[in-house]
Amino acid sequence: MGVYRARLEDASGQSRRFRLLLYATLPDRIHGEVLSPVGTTELIIDGGGGRVAITQPRKRVSYAGDADAEAMEKVLGVRLSLEQLVQGLLGHEVTGVGYSVERRPAGETGLPESLRIDGSGHSLSLRLKSSQPLRVSTSTLGNGEPPPDMEVLPLTDLDPVELPDDSPEDGDV
Repeated sequence: MGVYRARLEDASGQSRRFRLLLYATLPDRIHGEVLSPVGTTELIIDGGGGRVAITQPRKRVSYAGDADAEAMEKVLGVRLSLEQLVQGLLGHEVTGVGYSVERRPAGETGLPESLRIDGSGHSLSLRLKSSQPLRVSTSTLGNGEPPPDMEVLPLTDLDPVELPDDSPEDGDV
């Protein structure tokens, strides 16, 4: 699992910086937790098997649905499928119309030191701060299912999510 400094910028130039805990494995399994400046989980993205669940723990609500390019664009602002996202993240070449993926180190597999995805005026930048061993079974991560005890709504009902804004450190993303 990687701990990243992340920045998400929208088409108007507004950006949010946050910490992200990230786990991914091929072909399309991903689990990410957006953390507040004090370490509280603000948002969970869990996808796998062609499905994705976006969970807001404080509101006790999950939005779940198919992880196609249209749905992922609503989540990330970039039109690529969950499988394309995971492949690009883990160092496999992905191609498509309307987005670009820049990864370092190029040509290696596994979680990247840095990643930038651009498309439709939006961008997502990640920079690895540290790696940690997983403390949970991987069978519970990347399955596209909402956590238990959440109200589950269709992914199409998801409004833009207000992410926490963490003050960047010098040289951060």
